[in-house]
This record gives sequence, structure tokens and C-alpha cells, in this order.
Amino acid sequence: MTSQNHWRHIITTRGTSAPTQHWIDYWIPAMCATFVGTVTYMSPERIRNEGYSYPADIWSLGLALFECGTGEFPYIANEGLINLILQILDDPSPTPSKQDFSPEFCSFIDACLQKDAEARPTADQILSSTQIIRSSKSIKEKKINKK
Repeated sequence: MTSQNHWRHIITTRGTSAPTQHWIDYWIPAMCATFVGTVTYMSPERIRNEGYSYPADIWSLGLALFECGTGEFPYIANEGLINLILQILDDPSPTPSKQDFSPEFCSFIDACLQKDAEARPTADQILSSTQIIRSSKSIKEKKINKK
């Protein structure tokens, strides 16, 4: 929101309005016009500003599960946005350690983190995967046994 004296008002984390007139005025609109969401989980095609669809979500799922499994985000995210983007676009896709994780987990993550969006599995393919079905049955059985 811009007032008559050209100060921009932002909503603070406390829910109040605060006037601001510095570099953030120029940075926020450019950032919001370029990306919506967390850049760390964006797929390569989304970062390149290409057309994207559900495969971008599969990429994000792969990163989230990689992080859940290993306890670490697979890219170096604390060295700046440009460095992170270059890693996602130029480096090989991350893969879990074959020594520490099951072949099924590694294969699943590798499939989700294909740089080519068309090479990633669809949601239907993931849901029909025997390893997913096996895991979901195991989870359901545990919930039933707790009752």
C-alpha cells in the first residue's frame, strides 16, 4: 500500500502497518513477481521460469523426503540465493547414500529429483508403486494396533 507521500506501508509480523522507504521497496515487488514459494524447494524448470506443472511438486516432494530421511537439506542453502540456484540448475541431482539407505528409498528419491520434468514419476505412478503401498499398509496396521 502506498500513501500520498510515497511511503510504502507493510504489514509487520505483529499485524501492524509500518511505513518503509528503503531498498526493500524495490526488492520485495521484484521477488514476489518472480517467485511464489520457497526457492529452496523449487524445481529446475520453475527456477528457469519455464512452464511447470505437477512434476514440479514431485521434485519438491523428493527434496522434502530426502531431507526427512537424511536430516539434512541436500544443497548448501546458506551461501546465498544465487549459489543455491546454480547448484539446483548445474550440479547433479542429490542422491541419498546407497550405504545408509535402502535401494527402494534411493531409487524413489532419484526418480523424483530428475532434472527433466518429464522423466519424473507422476503422482499416480508414485501411489501405485508397490513400495508406497507396502509402507501405507504398514502405517495403517500400526494405527489399528494402537487402538
